[in-house]
Amino acid sequence: FCTAMSACEKAGEWEKAWELLSAMMQSSLEANTIGFNAAISACEKGGEWEQALQLLSLMAKSQVESSRITLSAAISSCTKGEWEKALHLFRMIMQGKMECDAIIFSSAISICDKSGEWKHALDLFSVMVRSRVEPSVTAFSATISACEQCCKWREALHLLELSALSKVELNTIAYNAAMRTCEQSGKWTNALQLFSVMLRSSMDTDLITLLAAMSACVKAFKLVKTLHFSSMLTQRLLLTVLADPARRDVHGPSRPSRKLPRR
Repeated sequence: FCTAMSACEKAGEWEKAWELLSAMMQSSLEANTIGFNAAISACEKGGEWEQALQLLSLMAKSQVESSRITLSAAISSCTKGEWEKALHLFRMIMQGKMECDAIIFSSAISICDKSGEWKHALDLFSVMVRSRVEPSVTAFSATISACEQCCKWREALHLLELSALSKVELNTIAYNAAMRTCEQSGKWTNALQLFSVMLRSSMDTDLITLLAAMSACVKAFKLVKTLHFSSMLTQRLLLTVLADPARRDVHGPSRPSRKLPRR
């Protein structure tokens, strides 16, 4: 049973995992932690958070002991708006004196960030640091994104410094969030400095990067740089359109021309 459920877990086939778990419980075999873990992980990979939480509840009723893997998969299954359930599961891990790793912290922080709960995201990152768990790229990016929501530009810059000290290489998403945080807070100098860092480190830039840089220049009344970024933005948009044939004709596919009948 467990081998078959592990195969369902890897494929994200949560319905088959459910069926196998039900068959296991109806037979003389007792469903164990491994079986429940596989079923919950299958639900997580299939994007079925409600099913994952139902399995977690069934696990408790069946008096099967949950593990860190169980709760981690359940947290990861929670989607945008389900931050309260994610935090509840996170507290269960902490109260149960289980070890919280970077994946669990990152999952909880990401859900809080996507749900607009920036305060909880920042608090979780602080707990992560105090627990001496090394933050991952996902944890840094999600926390910086949370800083953008509340315009905490100092905290965003501090997180960038901390990532450099931790030798964690952040990506374009994290730097974009930091740039937007500085730009929205009126700290256009810091926003442009971050853009320079991205260029010096040969980091990929996208439309969001250029828009943030251009907006910072507008607020700083730097006409020449604004025109420069506007030109870069136009070029990037043209390349995007040319690379995607579906976007070339904004009016939809061209209609075949009608030939007038000859008289």
